[in-house]
Amino acid sequence: MTNEELEELMNFIIIRQERMVSQQERTVEQQQEHDERLARFERSYAVLVKLLEKHDAQIIAVTTDGNKANRAIEDLATIAIRNDETVAGHDKQIAELRDSINNLTRTVDRYITSRGNNGDGGD
Repeated sequence: MTNEELEELMNFIIIRQERMVSQQERTVEQQQEHDERLARFERSYAVLVKLLEKHDAQIIAVTTDGNKANRAIEDLATIAIRNDETVAGHDKQIAELRDSINNLTRTVDRYITSRGNNGDGGD
């Protein structure tokens, strides 16, 4: 091998080594960027988990309050139905009482009328 061939071979090896070093540096930079992105992702994921946990707690609280409100509405509806039934019963009793008062009034009127006609004029 001549000096010129040896020099070309050494230049070739040097160029290849420079390329390898350059590629290794790019690989290291890419790995660092990847690690940074992964760290940001992990932080974002942790924040999302906390938000979801808080959101779940809020949903549970709202659901619980909604269930309480539904029970209260059901209780009020039951009370309203009972009240309607009570009012209907009172309406019936009032109608019966009116009928009784009307009957009593007619009876008293007949009694007074018959006494006035058969008696001595109420003197």
